[in-house]
This record gives sequence, structure tokens and C-alpha cells, in this order.
Amino acid sequence: GDVRNMGPCHASGVGMSRRMSDLGDRIDGLTTIEILNGFDMPRMDLTGDSDCYAVVSLIDSVTERKLVDPARTSPHYNERNPVWRSYLSFPILPHATDLVKIEVFDKDTYTRDDIIGAATIQFSLLDRKKGKPITTRLVMAKGVKSERRMASVTLRLVATEPVRTQPMRKTLFLVRHGESLWNQAQGNKNLSAMMKQYDHELTDLGVQQAQALNTRWKDLSREAEIDIDAPPATIPLSSVRSILNPSEDTPRDSSASMWGPLMQEWDEDGRRLRSFLSTRCVFSSPLTRAVQTTLVGLQDHPALRRGQHSLTLLRTLREVKNRGSYDSVGRYSMADIGPHVKTMLSVAVGNETAEALADVEIDTHDAVGEWWLSLVTQESKTQVSDRLDDILATLRYWTDSEGKPIDSAILVGHSHLFRAMMKCNMDPTFKAKHPAWTRALARKKLNNCACLCIEVEWPVDPSAKAAIVDANLMFGTSLSDGSTRESIEGAAGAHGDVDPDANVDCAGAGGILQPTMTLDEFVAGVTAERTSEVGGKEEEQDHERWSDVSVSDTECER
Repeated sequence: GDVRNMGPCHASGVGMSRRMSDLGDRIDGLTTIEILNGFDMPRMDLTGDSDCYAVVSLIDSVTERKLVDPARTSPHYNERNPVWRSYLSFPILPHATDLVKIEVFDKDTYTRDDIIGAATIQFSLLDRKKGKPITTRLVMAKGVKSERRMASVTLRLVATEPVRTQPMRKTLFLVRHGESLWNQAQGNKNLSAMMKQYDHELTDLGVQQAQALNTRWKDLSREAEIDIDAPPATIPLSSVRSILNPSEDTPRDSSASMWGPLMQEWDEDGRRLRSFLSTRCVFSSPLTRAVQTTLVGLQDHPALRRGQHSLTLLRTLREVKNRGSYDSVGRYSMADIGPHVKTMLSVAVGNETAEALADVEIDTHDAVGEWWLSLVTQESKTQVSDRLDDILATLRYWTDSEGKPIDSAILVGHSHLFRAMMKCNMDPTFKAKHPAWTRALARKKLNNCACLCIEVEWPVDPSAKAAIVDANLMFGTSLSDGSTRESIEGAAGAHGDVDPDANVDCAGAGGILQPTMTLDEFVAGVTAERTSEVGGKEEEQDHERWSDVSVSDTECER
């Protein structure tokens, strides 16, 4: 029969459901379902296509009661064939006879969301075809008709896991994009340039910052005698010698030798460097400046070898959307993204170099249709928090090109989104042990092309949020004011816990560490000049701008 137009049922948020009290003899565990896409969704509004999202429930087939709170996807705006690619988790192991109910809604701004239709599928069918997509037709709500009368949803069962005895941990490398035209216009207070276009590309300095990042990790890998062309299995722990005791016959140059103290600060065996080099998954925001930074900053990285691996675009990695922020509104989707990025690179580095940089397979994944928010839209605190949950759920269940679960990944994205992650997902124990450092991460931006290595842990409790249990800057990079973990915690140790917004004196012009200064003197000099021009006002104004949409501690704990 027709589905009643009753509006969306309560859903506990994107990605994760909460258990209810009466579960019968069902046991605790984690059931994860990926909602892949929808097809032939009807137009529910007078203008544009529908803004569709899906709500998924587990239901007892006998009592018809929900076993756990529903979970939902994020909306895909203005799209008749929405692509969600959302991992939804439920903290129980269902019976074979239980039902999975999928309801699709059209999100409205000022009125109640409209239900489009619903479908029900027996859990045993998903279990028999675990890992394989299954498409099911929707029973349309009363008075709702799709254009082809073929409205459907595709989903798959990803995993059914018993309660873990040990937390799951993954290493993530967060790389902020290089300086964009928007950043440059902000620094120069040039409002007309900021509003000249959407989705700003890198400036010449931004390209140079990405090139400097590329040089840093390559120099370090050579100094540590890590062959980046070798398969991961051929790089055992013992092959990474202490950088402080190189073999006598290894050629040394002045710039590479300066990295010794920095490597020692990380750890003696270069674990983070090896993890960075051995990761086989790179994700980027679909915004032009992020994809450009990925292609330039990670050129020759093993994870981007054509024919073996690809760059995956995640719409959830886009920048936090404030009302009127032109830089967060996209212009291109799907197959148009790569050629546009290549064109923008050719302007900066020439056609031949751009051709080499762009020789990477790009998987547009869910960067389909209008994957961005409109210019007049501002993301709420809940939307930002949900998007972070969506990103971490994707990384938890992602598999590489060989179908194996990943233990590390590189994410190229944006300052506000990464800062929201630091605030919303920081482990309370880590915060208590390192108050000054974690507070700085939650309040300050990463510098352009900075790399932050974080350890993310998924607790034993299947309904608990993923938490950041460690965070360290890499490759001599810093926060936007030039501060580092060492400088912040050093000041806190000398003077007690201090406000990380206070100016911290860091080695090197422009707040960049000395090794970076020597390696990229020109880039550092330009950066220092612009930093001195803008001073602390940009950071202060930027923090106020972010505070409107930042996620509160209460919201995160929710």
C-alpha cells in the first residue's frame, strides 16, 4: 500500500544508531550497511530536483517494532539520482528474519520534510549477498510518482561484527591545501576578488607550497633510505635505519642533513614517515584547490600510481559552508573535475608539467551532481558533526584496490573542517594530558600545505564515537601562526598551561621551522612577508567566523 506522508522518523544522526532496551535474544555487535545510491527520484519541489536522504531502520518482523534508533544518510541536494555512499552502523546483530526498512525523504528548509517512498528487505537476503549491492524498488508515498516509475535504492551489507575486545586504530594524514585565491584575497582584504568566482584555485604561492611539501617527504624518504618505488611488504621495520646514524657511504647534502633532529622528535624508527609512504589510499575534497594540492604535493607517491591506485574524491571532505562563502561552492562534478584542475595547473606550471601532474586516475566516487551547498546556505553545527561521522565511517570500512581493509590514509582538505574534527573527535584522555596542544588544534588552522598525523581509535563500545588519541605535525610544518606541538607544550611546561592563542615564538621566519626554511627559502620568505602583513587579525577574524558553525563539546558528546 501507499506509505503515509508522516515526515521523517527520529534518526540518531548520520552513520550511527543507538540501541533500544527490548532486543529479545539479539546480541550486541555492529551491523554496518552502506546506502549506495537512489534512482529516478521524483521532483518534490516547484524548482529544482529533490534534496534526497535515506533513513534506515532495523525492524522485528513479528512485533514490527524498531530494534534500534534509525540511522540516516546526509542529503544529496538537487539530484534525481542521488549518490550517498553512506555507511550506517547499528549496535546489534539482527536475526535472519528481521527486516531492513529504507525510507527516502526530500529535505525542506522551512517546512516538514516530505516522504518520497519506502522499501523493506529481509536481513537474511542482505546477509547471503554480503558485500554485494542489492537494488530494491520503492513503494511510493500517496500522491507521489517518479518520472519513469522506477524509483529505487541500492544498498549492501558491509559487515556484521561481534563486540571487539580491542579498539580499532588507523593512522590518518591530514593535509591542508595550499594558498588559494580566496586566501590571498582575504589577506589583502580584497572583497571584489573574493566574490569574483566560485571554487577558487591555488595561487602561484599555493603551488609552490605544495611543491615544497612534495620535496620535504621525498628528501626524508631518501635520507631514511626508504625506497618509495618498492612494494610495502619489502619495507620492513629493520630497513629504516636511524637517521642520526647513516651509513658512511651515503651521500649527504646540507638540506637533507638538517632533518636529523626532526626525525628524532618523531620517533627513532620513522614510523610515521613509513606509514605515510606505505599508505595506498589518498582522498581529497572535490574542490579545485584541494585536488591541485594533492596532485602537486603527492606527485610520485606510491598511492597515486596509474594502473594500481587512484585518487578518490569525497564530497564530505569539502570545506565547512558559511553563508556567502564563494570558496566552498563547487563548479564541476564527476568527469569535469579532472580536466578543470589540469587546466588550472597548466596556467601555473605550464602544459607539459601539468600533463605529468594530472597523470593520475581520479575516482569521483560521490562527487556527483550538486555535491556542494548553495551560496546562501550555512551548515549547522549538527550538519558539520554528522559529516565528520560520515568521513570516519567511510575510512573505517574502506578497502584498497585489492579488497583489503586499510590501516592508513591521506586526506587532503580544508582548515575549518579539520579544525572541527579536532574539536569534535578529540579523545578526552588525550585532551587531559595535552590541554594546551589540543586546545590549539581546536582553535587554530593548519598552515597551508601543513600535514597533521592523527591516530584515530574506534572504541570497543560499538555506539561510541571514533576518537583522536594522538596528533603530530609532520615535515616541519606548523599551525597558521607558526606554532608547533613542541613550542606550545614547551611554553605550557615553562609557564603552566597557557592560552594557545598567545603568540608563540617559533624558529624560522614566518613561523616555519628551520629545516623548511633552508629547504624552501624562497617560499618561506614569501610566506613570512605575507604573515607579517596580515598579522594576528586574520586569525582572530577567522576564529570568529568559524565560531558560528563550530561544534560545541556538548554537541560532540551527543
